[in-house]
Amino acid sequence: MAAATYDICIEQGATFSKVCYYKDSSGNPVNLTGMTLSAQIRRSYSDPTVTQAITITIADQSVPANVGMFTMSIAASDTASIPVSAAIDFETPSTPYAWDLLLNTGSTIQRLLRGTAYVSPEVTR
Repeated sequence: MAAATYDICIEQGATFSKVCYYKDSSGNPVNLTGMTLSAQIRRSYSDPTVTQAITITIADQSVPANVGMFTMSIAASDTASIPVSAAIDFETPSTPYAWDLLLNTGSTIQRLLRGTAYVSPEVTR
């Protein structure tokens, strides 16, 4: 299955946190026990340098309401260090980066999500 496209918005200097659920093609939550997820942000898909890793925390899968749930996050101190283009005003688009999310089942690696990570410049420091 091809990765779904999902754009994210990151505010420079603020904590980024997004709760997500992984579901199969029938809409049923997938138990993530024993699996790992990883995500990175780069200037472009072909850039060899990782701009920022996204921390992935898998929820306790033994709790029925948590099955398939994980959180993607970046600390405020880390978002503050992501380079952004100079903004003229709030109507100017944020700086775009490429990002994706990989699932490692132990035997296969699958890209679940891909998209653009828009980084909005911070004003208050």
